[in-house]
Formats: sequence, structure tokens, C-alpha cells
Amino acid sequence: MSKVFCYLITALTAIVAACDAPQPTTSVAAEAPTERSDKAETSVTADMSLDELLTEHQEYERIQLKRMPSGHLQMQVSLNGVSGNFILDTGAGATILEEKKKSAFHLTSRKSNKVVTGTGGGAMGMQLSVGNKMKIGELEIKNSPIYLVSLDHVNKVFMDMKLEEVDGIIGADILSAKRGVIDYTNLVLYLRK
Repeated sequence: MSKVFCYLITALTAIVAACDAPQPTTSVAAEAPTERSDKAETSVTADMSLDELLTEHQEYERIQLKRMPSGHLQMQVSLNGVSGNFILDTGAGATILEEKKKSAFHLTSRKSNKVVTGTGGGAMGMQLSVGNKMKIGELEIKNSPIYLVSLDHVNKVFMDMKLEEVDGIIGADILSAKRGVIDYTNLVLYLRK
């Protein structure tokens, strides 16, 4: 195994461990893990996959993504018990739902003082919805604020490309709150439970 990969695993383990103190101590060993009956006592090793490190040792939920022909990363999200087509956008500061889908997803909202700017630079008003139940994979997120905004400009481009419209966008607010890790190679999103 290359030294660079070992250093990368060591650095990733240190970063993840530092993010959530206190936490069980883990160590990086050059040899294979020894067999133990208690999974919590198993040490982190350099030959461990990112998936194993996060799901078995750091309490992350694994969410499979799909790459759209547009390059966007897509996932299914349940919002108030209704399944929807969402894209992951690390540059979006907040999680957004297409305002026309408000009743379909059983949301109530109030006018927000915030405005949103898209890639075109125009500012748009938005509404805020709180008290919703979101489920991404098996991970339930309660009371996460959701902003309602027109996604006409996004969906027009998708329709022109003969792609399915999106219901919403999972933004950096969820990624930050759940310490998101994106594995672009394997199209997997990891969110902390």
C-alpha cells in the first residue's frame, strides 16, 4: 500500500475524530485488524475503505447518489412522507424546495426576509418552512428549515435536456449540520447520524 494512501487515511481519521469529541480513541495500524468480538474496539487500519471507516467507525449513513447527464448529483429524499427528486448542491447555502410543490409535500410557510440569488444574479424572494420531517436514506432529519423558491430556471434547463425535473436542492446547511462527506468516485454521500 502506498505511503500517500496511508497518510491520507491517517489524516482523514484525525479530521473526523477531531470533529466530534469526545469519541472513542482510534489508532492507525499498518497491519490487518485483529479479530475482536466488540466492533467498537476494532482499530482503524490503513487498508480500510472510506465506506468502512465512516459507516462502521464514525456512525455515518451511506446514501447512494446518481450522476445526471447534466453532471448534477441526484438523490431521492422523503419530505413529510412524500418522495422527491433532489439534487445535491454544495454551493447552495440552504435546502430548497420548488415553491410550486409546497402543497404536494405538505409544507406550511411564511415569508422570509432572506433573498436568494441564482447563477443569473437576479434576487428572488423566498418563503421559509419549519417543522418538517426529512428522510435521506435511513437518516431522519427533523425541524430542518426548508426555503421555498422558484426552480423554474433549473427545471427549464433540465426539460430542455430531456431530464426529469427536480423537486428541490439539498444544500450546505444539511451537509454542514450532518458533517457530510462526498465520495465522488463511488457517487456516495455520507451524513453523520
